[in-house]
Amino acid sequence: MFLVDIALILTLILSVLYPIILIFGVVISWRNSFKEGVISFILMLSHNVVVFLYDKTILEYYPTYTDAVLKILITLAISTLILGIYRRWK
Repeated sequence: MFLVDIALILTLILSVLYPIILIFGVVISWRNSFKEGVISFILMLSHNVVVFLYDKTILEYYPTYTDAVLKILITLAISTLILGIYRRWK
């Protein structure tokens, strides 16, 4: 029971902390004029919003559709960030 309580507390902390970190990433990227970083963090935030909204409603009816949308959002976000970092270092 003790491990379940710790896991629940960590899940709650991370579910609050993750969007805050993403918003912080958008602000830092915006201040440093890192356009690809801003786009990437906004895509990750939209992924977080889609997970929150689709968690109970649409996921039950269209599981493959929502799974595909979520994977596309994360793939776009990561590839945009990698492309931006590559351009920045080049």
